[in-house]
Amino acid sequence: MKRLFLYLSIITLIVFLLVNISPSLKFKIFQITHPNWIQVKNFRILESNTVCSRIGPGVDNLSKLNITYEYFYNRKSKIFQQNDVIVIYKLYIFESCQDLKNQNLKIWNEYYQNNKVELWLNKNNQNQSKILISDKNINIRMSKISFYLSEIQGLLGAIIFMFLGLFSYLLFKKR
Repeated sequence: MKRLFLYLSIITLIVFLLVNISPSLKFKIFQITHPNWIQVKNFRILESNTVCSRIGPGVDNLSKLNITYEYFYNRKSKIFQQNDVIVIYKLYIFESCQDLKNQNLKIWNEYYQNNKVELWLNKNNQNQSKILISDKNINIRMSKISFYLSEIQGLLGAIIFMFLGLFSYLLFKKR
């Protein structure tokens, strides 16, 4: 029984991690769980901006892309804003907020130019719409895994610094 629970936990964790790093899997799950939503082809991006944020105390750990868009459906035009369209997490310990913003804009421009940005609209409530990315590539920067990797880098750096300090103290204490 314990082994079954362990295997189920590991499989669930692996599935969660795969869904978390793949925009395509997020897109497929959205399509399955929202059958009454339709794709709208006629939309345009009015404004996009990136904002740095943090998880807990400390330095900025992620960059979020917020978008204002306009779509046309049934001869009506509506303007909406969607926050956190693309979230890029810090992968390396020394990345700055500006690096994260530039990376986020680079990924957004690549998706937008390659027509991988799709707008979905709720048929029952036309005040609900959502921008989704239909890219099939896996991007670890869009997952919290990269945040944890940068935290591990910080911990390893602190441990190495402590051992070097202890080693130098013991070395000079003998003399």
